Amino acid sequence: MKRVDENLLEFQDDALTYMGQPFTGISVLQYSSGKPKKELNYRDGFPERLCREWYENGQLRSQWVASKGEAPAKITEWFDNGAIKSNKISEHGVELEYKEWDLSGAIVHSRKLEKGSAMHNFLERMRNIKNKS
Repeated sequence: MKRVDENLLEFQDDALTYMGQPFTGISVLQYSSGKPKKELNYRDGFPERLCREWYENGQLRSQWVASKGEAPAKITEWFDNGAIKSNKISEHGVELEYKEWDLSGAIVHSRKLEKGSAMHNFLERMRNIKNKS
């Protein structure tokens, strides 16, 4: 898989390009120390598959799986000491569940999509559209 420094890529018509062509490969960004900062997979100019970011100390900062044309289904973030910071689960761009912890591991925010809410109704319409196609 081709690995290219993120600074060499450009956006053109909403897609990431490399040397004038939609980029397929892994964009990488490093800290000045040479440690990885960001690694994003692309296919035909759009994020696809596993994407990750790190703190300068090498600890994973965030991770998600990208799919062209869809918001990530799950995003996980960590504090720089490795403790989990947040977890978000979505479908069709609608947040289903979100939890956030403090450094001690205590939950500071927690929410779930409420059945019957406007966003829940929107999600049901999106599911029906996808099932028909």
